[in-house]
Amino acid sequence: ERTEEDLKSVQALLACVRSFKELPEQARLMLCRNGQFRRYTADAVVVTEGSEGEEFYMLISGKAVVKKRGQEVGTLMEGDCFGEIALLKEGAKRTATVTIIEDATLFVVDKTSFLTVHSLRNRIGSDLHHQEETDIEIFETDLLVNSKQKSMSLSKRIELELENIFSMSAAHQLIFLFGSMAGIIITGGYLYSVIVYFTHASGWKEVNVTEGIWESFSYTLNAPGSNLQEAKGVRRFLGTTLFVAGLFSSSLMVGVVTEGIGGVMARIAGGHTQVLANNHTVVLGWSPHTVPLVEQLNAAAVQRAGYNREVICVLSLLEKGEAEDTLKEALHVKNDRKSKVYVRHGDPASNFAQQQVSVPDAKTLVIVQPTYRVGEGSLEMLENISLLTVLASRQSELYGKSEQQPRLVVETQSRNGRNVIKQAAGNNVVIVDAMEIISNHLVRCAFSDRGLHDVHQKLLKRIGVFSGELRESSEKFMMASCEGLHGKTWEEATTMLSKAIPVGVLPAATSTTIIAPSDDFIISEGDNLIVLARHDRDVKANPELLKEMERPTQLPASYHPDPVTPQNVVILGYNGSVPHIIQNMDNMDEEIAKGSTVTIIAEQSSELFQEECLENGVVMPMRNATLTLVNADPTKRASIEPHILAADQIIVLADESHSPCSAVDPLAQDSRTLAALLHIRDIVTDWGLPYPSIVAQVLKQLSHHLVHTANPRAEAVLTTDLVASTLAVATEDINVTNMWLQLLSNLYGYEIYLKPIERYTGLDTTPTFLEIQRRTALLNEVALGYRINSHVKLNPDRNTPIDFHHGDSIIVLAIDGTLDTNEPRENSTRGNK
Repeated sequence: ERTEEDLKSVQALLACVRSFKELPEQARLMLCRNGQFRRYTADAVVVTEGSEGEEFYMLISGKAVVKKRGQEVGTLMEGDCFGEIALLKEGAKRTATVTIIEDATLFVVDKTSFLTVHSLRNRIGSDLHHQEETDIEIFETDLLVNSKQKSMSLSKRIELELENIFSMSAAHQLIFLFGSMAGIIITGGYLYSVIVYFTHASGWKEVNVTEGIWESFSYTLNAPGSNLQEAKGVRRFLGTTLFVAGLFSSSLMVGVVTEGIGGVMARIAGGHTQVLANNHTVVLGWSPHTVPLVEQLNAAAVQRAGYNREVICVLSLLEKGEAEDTLKEALHVKNDRKSKVYVRHGDPASNFAQQQVSVPDAKTLVIVQPTYRVGEGSLEMLENISLLTVLASRQSELYGKSEQQPRLVVETQSRNGRNVIKQAAGNNVVIVDAMEIISNHLVRCAFSDRGLHDVHQKLLKRIGVFSGELRESSEKFMMASCEGLHGKTWEEATTMLSKAIPVGVLPAATSTTIIAPSDDFIISEGDNLIVLARHDRDVKANPELLKEMERPTQLPASYHPDPVTPQNVVILGYNGSVPHIIQNMDNMDEEIAKGSTVTIIAEQSSELFQEECLENGVVMPMRNATLTLVNADPTKRASIEPHILAADQIIVLADESHSPCSAVDPLAQDSRTLAALLHIRDIVTDWGLPYPSIVAQVLKQLSHHLVHTANPRAEAVLTTDLVASTLAVATEDINVTNMWLQLLSNLYGYEIYLKPIERYTGLDTTPTFLEIQRRTALLNEVALGYRINSHVKLNPDRNTPIDFHHGDSIIVLAIDGTLDTNEPRENSTRGNK
């Protein structure tokens, strides 16, 4: 059992170890908290020479002996460390066997925790490669010192010296072998000259030293003309000796060269070579969002399609072959203008590994965080990994050729992580809170707007893949100049643009985007518009349209929204987004009335749930609803049937609470989601009940298509694509990033809504979209499009009459908390920043 005193003693010992004394105290404490104590009795073998290494050891008490090839070469005492070589050097094995000789207590740290802290050490000291060689040299030197303290034969000392030489790099080995061969040739040349002098009456006249060295060279390398067969006596013996020595040295050199070439090929296959690139995009880390992110970055690069193909680099701890196969499958599209995607294997939090993908010369760095999974490690540890990666990237930038820092886009999964990353990265960073985006989107889809996910996907995805071919997507948010609009009011600008919808303005005097300014806002010279359009060439002002402002418009007086009543909400499954979902629902006073119930059905303990709620700042109990956690399998009909029968809203999550398999395999999680949807369909059908509102979270594109088959009434929300598309927008278009992050977060402000058509017009008329725009403006909203029969149309033609029916909706950009009636607001409520 670890006590605080134990941790302090280990931390004090680490402070005395050369490998860790340069670390901050907080880093050593993190290493201590992730280790464990183990007790060993005498004669117990801790590590075996030649075995794989997965742990680092520190001797707290007791003694141990170190043996190499069965020979004792050293003794370990209290405070000594061992086991780091096999963790630091790629492909390295244990270099010695360590056996306990007195009952001992060891402090043991796993490989992941050790490398995480060691990468921070590399940033404080020199680079990783230098540090690894230093560690190995220190360890080997210690063994030699211990060895020299014992009586050692000359042959044993020579053996150890040769082992040291051949444990160096291939370049050092070749230099040694070339020097040895040169020594053999020169020595042989002098000996040959001496032999000739004593065996020929003519003495030095027949052969001089230069010719002797040439003869020695010929014999050593068995070159043509060596004439060893014609030599007699001592000359033949010397020639044979030189030939054997040369053959041995040549064989060693061939072996070293072959091994060096094999090492280079292994580095290439293992993803350890450097990518020579600049002004490129680097993705650091691997998560379920990595593949769709690279797909979107590649699509954006195809859309630009200049003369030179753009470069995207991915650095992660995933094996290069596996990562490449996964990406090739996702990027298999019929287009020759694809960007170049390079995959490298290494720790994203390491300076040395970041050099492999040329981080200092990159245009943008995207740091993705491994998805936090219930019961697997600590969310704090994941945030620490992201923090270390950010710090490493900032350190790497010091070595870059460009004077401009790469822009940083970081994915986080908690409020604390967001604050820490902001402090570490400074102002040149865009933080995407994945959990906040996912939870807010799921709640919005469930309670407010059916079809919202389709709208977001259309707006976020710049390019789609259809039938294996890349095609440009429809309308998107973009920044455009205000040519022809200087001096105009916002209302006039909205009317004058016939093929684009203005949604905000970026004033020249500030860097803050104003969403939906008031109608009397004056557009000044140097201002830029945020518009919804297909192309920037569509942003053209037409003064002839100003006459439309003269036509009166008004809202229908007969529209009255349904009153908010208590609801029974059922959440099937559990993952890291649940605390955020509960918090978002607790803030929805207009959708969830007092007296509502929220039931979570998952194989999850209430203690862990309460701990996660506390960690994420979720206040319990809920204000308007009663929360109940049912510890049961959400894929079993018997477990969910009583709750489904009374449900008004159902949210099916990608469940991580069932088993380790489901926690690591997105397809397994999606299969549980599909099983739950099938049970819901059967329960509702068997009992003859009306369908409740159903939202299902899925992680894979294949599962997204299967949701409609499993339950036609369910709306599938592909959250991996949602987060990846947000990261891609943040990477590609800084001008609209801040607006998008506000629209996707749960902060109070403007959001995208789908509101009933009856709110704006009667069903007995066929209004144009321009008329709808003017009526939404009366409510301080911005009309973006409409949804008819599940078909979403963004930025439609302004002057074409539209035949609306009950159930159709208008897609609007509106400020939160102004959607309960259709009474016009004052213009002062607009212009939210």
